[in-house]
Amino acid sequence: MYTKPEFAPISENEVFDLIEATVFATVVTPGDAGLVVSHLPFVLKRSTGGEAKLQSHLARA
Repeated sequence: MYTKPEFAPISENEVFDLIEATVFATVVTPGDAGLVVSHLPFVLKRSTGGEAKLQSHLARA
């Protein structure tokens, strides 16, 4: 996705801070009656080596 320079994050840590402050993401999937929007909780797991992983949970309906 194109990001205008004035809206581009300054650093990876800035992006990580935003994820940690928001904690929810919107996932859009196709369903029988159209699109389904699910709000999922996310946890950002940072390692000491600089890697990061997103962890979430989606219950089966």
